[in-house]
Amino acid sequence: MRSGRMENVIPNGASRQEFHSAWLQTIRMVATATFVLLGVALQARAEVPEPPANSEPNAAEKSKEAPDKDDAVQPSEGEKTADSKQAESKPEEKAGDGKSYYVAPRSYVTTLESDPPKYVRTIDNLGLGLENLKWLQFGIEHRTRFEYRDDDYRRAPLQPLRKPLIHDEPFLQRNRIFLGITDIIDPFRAAIEFQDSRIFNDKFPDTTQDVDENEIVQAYGELYFKDALGKGDPVRFRVGRMTLDLVDRWLMARNSFGNTVFPWDGARLTLGDQKSLWQVDVFAAEAAERRIHQWDRPDEQTWMYGITGDWRGWSKWVTLEPYYFVRDEDHHSTTPDRTIHTVGLRAYNAFGKTGWDYDADVAFQSGENGRNKQRAFAARFDVGYLFDHPWKPRVSLCGAYATGDEDPNDRTSQRFDKLFNTSDPISSENMFSWSNMIAPKLRVEFQPLKTVRLNAAYGAYWLDHNRDGWVQVSRTDPTGRAGTFVGQELECRVRWQVDPRVELTAGYYHFMQGDFVDKTGQADDGDFFFVQTVVTLYK
Repeated sequence: MRSGRMENVIPNGASRQEFHSAWLQTIRMVATATFVLLGVALQARAEVPEPPANSEPNAAEKSKEAPDKDDAVQPSEGEKTADSKQAESKPEEKAGDGKSYYVAPRSYVTTLESDPPKYVRTIDNLGLGLENLKWLQFGIEHRTRFEYRDDDYRRAPLQPLRKPLIHDEPFLQRNRIFLGITDIIDPFRAAIEFQDSRIFNDKFPDTTQDVDENEIVQAYGELYFKDALGKGDPVRFRVGRMTLDLVDRWLMARNSFGNTVFPWDGARLTLGDQKSLWQVDVFAAEAAERRIHQWDRPDEQTWMYGITGDWRGWSKWVTLEPYYFVRDEDHHSTTPDRTIHTVGLRAYNAFGKTGWDYDADVAFQSGENGRNKQRAFAARFDVGYLFDHPWKPRVSLCGAYATGDEDPNDRTSQRFDKLFNTSDPISSENMFSWSNMIAPKLRVEFQPLKTVRLNAAYGAYWLDHNRDGWVQVSRTDPTGRAGTFVGQELECRVRWQVDPRVELTAGYYHFMQGDFVDKTGQADDGDFFFVQTVVTLYK
């Protein structure tokens, strides 16, 4: 162990790995006991009295039986419709509890995944005589995506140097099923989420980026106390396997566009919720080692600890989200150990009714990265304007910066560690990550029809340090003579809500290489085109 942070809590004579193993075993035992209690309680309450035949459903039940058609065009995978963006500059109303302090961000793909995921509802929404099962959450989602990639730089390291870049035409498929128990035996709740991710017609070996067959990505029990901190301000303690979508998704994300997700085994305590004046999340979890054709298993060598906060009542002009993450890896092998501390602050909001909005995040890293000290910094911003027009166009200027390693031969690493994030906010082409980069981008979003949303963007990419590499595609020039300009990218995407249950998305990305790419290997313009359908169970 490289620091004294954990030794203070490890009993004498116990190794760090033994301590983590014992802690994980305790978590599993608690999760198992919770599911057993749930089963016993459900058996005891199996006979639910039928409501009178002439009873009228209340307003909430009516809304569930016949949801508003506007729900059909709610954005998926992090994007918001233009109409909803305008509404979100105002706090929501908390049902029965007065004002909500939450203001949703307008910045691109920074909205967190809902909990449970957005494809899940209580099963009484299906009708079918299941109105007494409002406590049972259920959801099914199917997604198929065809991709055409010409000159795919991500695959370049797998090809002989200077050979022409080739193209690929894979089909990616992802199926999800969620089952959860809520309300009926509070404070005990539980959920399980199954996901099957596959790829077909791919020219390259399967990787965990695309394939994770027949996997349980969430399986947890929790204690939920609805009004523990005051009316409408709950406390939640969750134990088991879970996914983590935190802050603005730039460092910890469930992964939406990608075909697989990051599962974690651990515990999470949440004080308050999204509508509260303030909210605190504390978690400790070990990574689940993703295995392509086998069940994922706990990776006892990789742990994440963190605490995040939300302060929504300080000013109507800002929502503050401080956070602190620790990435702790102890491999007991030739792989370097790492203990990386990340401290950051996010601030966002809209400037009243002016149409202007902003979103900014800064993060500092310290610790130990193998034999080197870790000293890194990253920042990003998004400033936008929403026009008062029926199409609700929004124009935004974005920028992302992350330090790179200044000298590969010294004992200090300045390359920012992106932790377990998604590349969606930077580029869905997945060629760029929040490490050793300077990336300004101009974006336009609009909604010409109620069921159609479009966005287009232009971006450029530089390396922060010329002796460090283009991280996502593993290209490096240790001499620094290749320069720093990686290239430019044009992108556009259109979403069409074909049916309340069916969404069709198509996108195109064109990459134009710069001097750094020309001088370090295969070089040509790259193209990425995709067509994707998402089918869900509910309207």
